Amino acid sequence: FSYLLDGVIEELTEFSSPTLTKDGKSDSSNIHRTISTKIRIYEKEMQYLSSSRAKEDAELQLCMITPVAEMKRLHEESINGLVILKATYASVSSSDKLSNVTLDVTPQMQFWVENSQLYLPPSSKKGLLGFYDLSGRGPYRTLGN
Repeated sequence: FSYLLDGVIEELTEFSSPTLTKDGKSDSSNIHRTISTKIRIYEKEMQYLSSSRAKEDAELQLCMITPVAEMKRLHEESINGLVILKATYASVSSSDKLSNVTLDVTPQMQFWVENSQLYLPPSSKKGLLGFYDLSGRGPYRTLGN
């Protein structure tokens, strides 16, 4: 965030004292608009990078837990225990309708099976191994929220 502020400060030093523009507005209002625009662009870039990085991390985690999940599945099959056949994770929008973004989490769920029981940590599911925030918002919030 500091490099954004450095860039804005650099732009501000290029402006002379506030004068009126053709439309009757002062340069300072244009400066505030420019700063607000740059902050919004920065926030969107951070959201994208966060969601992209989270997805990459989840894919790497999935590669590591899949062999363990497969061993657990084979063991559970051999004792007629709990085998996860299909599990899907979906992002729910603010209107409580399922979005088109879903994630097959069958291996992730089988990974958490122990002694024919599913043990999930008491946390948000998007933070589990092999999961990520499907909304794409990431952990970043807009300023003022």
